[in-house]
Amino acid sequence: MSAAAPLLRLLPLATFALLLATVPLSAPHADWVEYSDALHYAGNVTGADTTWHALSQKDGIVYAAAGYDGLVIFDGTDPQHMVELSSYPLAVPVRDVAVRDDLAYLAADIFGVVILDVRDPSAPEFVGLMPVDRAVDCVALTEEMIVLGGDPNGIFFLDASDPQFPTLLYTLPTNGFVRDLKWDPASGYLYATDYADDLLVIDPRLSPPAILGTGPGPFSAACVAVHQDHVYVGTDCPVDEEIRVYDVSDPTDPQIVHTLPLDESCVGLEVVGGALFSAQLNRGLLIYNLYDPVEPRQIGWIGTVYQACDVAVWEAGEMAYFGGAGSPPPTSTLEAAALTTFDHLRPQRELPIEGIYALEVGAGYAYTAQDFLDLVVVDIESWQIVGTEPLASIPFQMTLQPERELLHVALGFEGYAAIGLRDPSAPTTLASLPLIDETFTTDAEGTLLATANRVCFHLIDTSDPEDPQVLSQFHYDDQHVITRVKIRGDLLYAGGATYAYQPFVWIVDISDPEHPVSLCMYDLPTEEWQLWLDVEGDYAYISGYFRLHIVDVSNPEAPTVVSETRLPLGGTTEHRRITVAERVAYLSNQDVGCIVLDCADPTDPCFVGYLRPALWTFDAALWEDHLYLNAGGLGLFEFDRHEGVSSSAPAGGWTGLRALELGAAPTLVHAGTTLHYATPRAGELRLGIYDVGGRCVRILANGPQPPGPQTIAWDGRDGRGRRVAAGSYWARLQTAEGSRARPIVVLR
Repeated sequence: MSAAAPLLRLLPLATFALLLATVPLSAPHADWVEYSDALHYAGNVTGADTTWHALSQKDGIVYAAAGYDGLVIFDGTDPQHMVELSSYPLAVPVRDVAVRDDLAYLAADIFGVVILDVRDPSAPEFVGLMPVDRAVDCVALTEEMIVLGGDPNGIFFLDASDPQFPTLLYTLPTNGFVRDLKWDPASGYLYATDYADDLLVIDPRLSPPAILGTGPGPFSAACVAVHQDHVYVGTDCPVDEEIRVYDVSDPTDPQIVHTLPLDESCVGLEVVGGALFSAQLNRGLLIYNLYDPVEPRQIGWIGTVYQACDVAVWEAGEMAYFGGAGSPPPTSTLEAAALTTFDHLRPQRELPIEGIYALEVGAGYAYTAQDFLDLVVVDIESWQIVGTEPLASIPFQMTLQPERELLHVALGFEGYAAIGLRDPSAPTTLASLPLIDETFTTDAEGTLLATANRVCFHLIDTSDPEDPQVLSQFHYDDQHVITRVKIRGDLLYAGGATYAYQPFVWIVDISDPEHPVSLCMYDLPTEEWQLWLDVEGDYAYISGYFRLHIVDVSNPEAPTVVSETRLPLGGTTEHRRITVAERVAYLSNQDVGCIVLDCADPTDPCFVGYLRPALWTFDAALWEDHLYLNAGGLGLFEFDRHEGVSSSAPAGGWTGLRALELGAAPTLVHAGTTLHYATPRAGELRLGIYDVGGRCVRILANGPQPPGPQTIAWDGRDGRGRRVAAGSYWARLQTAEGSRARPIVVLR
């Protein structure tokens, strides 16, 4: 213990308060993301330069360790309207925070642990502190002790029975810098990441606490999470960016059984609800399911932060919060994600195909690429490869005309190829046509074919598919890149962007294909790259990395954006194709599979769910009642698109679908609240209030209900008419189509 410690212990609390610097705190802002069968992006606010180090939460109140800005407290019970409640600056940086009951424990550098009363989170009060003889960076709580770790070597165990005067019980030497601490109440063990020994398994119940085993992994361990007999260690070394999976069934001999490679450092880990949440530097929040705890599978990603710092998960409310620097810096971001279930629709069938790429499906056959070069024909009924044909290059996109037994293929610098499909088991290249520059996209209607590249459109007559003829070239400047074209009647629609990230929709009159006329180039009000496009009726659906724009093109000379929807996954994840049928949009996405949005109301698209065959989904195609996805090197997947992408999908089809909805206002209550819910169709419904243990407190509605919006009041009482105790509760809506839940915090 340092010489200053006894002096500080004797100071009156009022005197100690004078030592705390009143640092002005700039309000960080937030992106809110709701996870309800998938990630829902609910809004974005960016703020000033505040650096998050770590996050914790209790009952939906978020506690952010903000370095020299001290502790910042947010009300996170409503992820769409997160509110900063208070801040508590200190003279030293706050690096970590743990919360139990009404107390927050801050890892506060040379102050050791600082304890605050957060019974009223809008007005935290100083309770006590305990300096130790070195800087503290992380804090954890066991049943009876406060545990501190930091630099240089050592872990400190404090008696927390009197929070005003915590006392140092033990010091446990370590070989390196302790970066993170997690206590597992099920096993009673404490797990620490150590830069020298990677993982430490500690029994804090011994007197003194002892290290039982160390991990065999290399250095650079940064964060740790626990799930039954497995521990997950994230690293932040540029050489070994990974999550190491340890088997700790024998705590004296932890063994690495699997590694998950990452493309950025892992800076925060948490486990809840059968899922592993990973905060990844420059990537945001990654989510893995733990159905197989040895080999977690990534099922989600939200990448809106520039430099993620940590993740905290609300076990009672199944809410995850993560934060970091915004992009571009020096903005800051705090985000929230709500989680209800990991049960997603699984594919009906899958067919392994190596190096799969572009995809088209129709007339009983699927057409894709094997090893990125060979055309592969799959018989949908037998679910077998029945034919192949070599291609001159990677097929960027294909357009199928089953009525003409013809497949049009965009082959990059090799131009265009026409493939005859008279015998699907023996596809035949009928013609190859070199074109200017690199051909990205193609579309056909009747005998007219359109292609596009960095330089121009080509309009091609394919009435003789063995001898296609270029009718015209429509040139544009080299600052515009067209990524998708669609022919609808006498109009050609193109989606693309400039090299200055200015997206646009271009509409061209092709009634005379030898003399096309530009009607309008319409700039979208955003910054995007790689615009993918489909057209249905009077609307063009345009997706980029971040947003879906729906554009009214009923007047082709004056298009109008009717909605802009933030896609549920942001960052640099790439959408490869958008396909629209019956006002439902399917977006193939390299990181998550296929994103589905209900666009029955084009002014208000509704996120429905994900279809997740695997990562690296390159393309999506519809045929009859099925959706087909091709996923990197994993193969071809078939889904029944009417069985439901998420729990809110009706069995009878997609037309007119609106997702199951549930809301509460207010969510922080003293006496009661009003619940708002809506169902897409009539049926049995159960709405109740549940405590954090899952026990039913009161049933508000139970029985047949009409479709549409409804409201019902809850007066804060249980089924016997008694006022419920203060704490966290859930309003849960259950129907045959799925369930929804919303947190409610009762204050007394």
